[in-house]
Amino acid sequence: MKMKLSFSPVHLHAAKALSLEVEEIEAALAQGEEDEFAKGEIPVRMIHDGYAANAIISSTAFLEASVNEVFDLMMTAAEGWERAGKDWTGTMDGEVILYRVLLGLRDVDKYWFKNKNSLKKYQLLLVHTGREPFDTGEGLYQRVNTVRRLRNDLIHFEPDWYDSKEEISPPGSIPNGLDFNPFYETTRDPKSFLSHEIVDWAIESCALFALEFRRRLDIEHSGMEDSIEQLLAE
Repeated sequence: MKMKLSFSPVHLHAAKALSLEVEEIEAALAQGEEDEFAKGEIPVRMIHDGYAANAIISSTAFLEASVNEVFDLMMTAAEGWERAGKDWTGTMDGEVILYRVLLGLRDVDKYWFKNKNSLKKYQLLLVHTGREPFDTGEGLYQRVNTVRRLRNDLIHFEPDWYDSKEEISPPGSIPNGLDFNPFYETTRDPKSFLSHEIVDWAIESCALFALEFRRRLDIEHSGMEDSIEQLLAE
């Protein structure tokens, strides 16, 4: 029997696992016991920053994989309906939803869709199926857009000049009050944003965004939602 597998939960739980490692290192640092996390000649600070950076990267990988999986699910359903040659009668809620999916997605080229950025994909699926898109100026959309900016700064890192006497403004909509990287005395270093609290905020932002997206699409509650909600409760 052929079947398709989802990988998005792996990215999300990997991000959470890395965040927990960051939390443990920061707790040890507060007690002056951070050396127990040393690995060979690698400085503990570098290990900490690596875990934090990759947690952010994994959380955005979850966003990308999640929307791709939903798109594939919807396209498969629409193509199956079309192959079956069924006439829409509108007598069942499931038929109404599937018919809307077919109308909204039949002209979407999967390769064109693949090359869009992840947030654009979420918006496109909502619009093509007649659902309310996210407000790009506030709320969850701004949160995940900030996470994507953090991810892009890490993946496409470019050395730049910064003044060690001037604090760096937090990127995007990172809320005030979150602890910064304790390995740096000030926020004058770009790596000062690699902290457990900021990483956890990034993971939560991506998880909540994916849940809200699935709610707007009326996707039936499944193990995916249970997995995300369990992670958020930890």
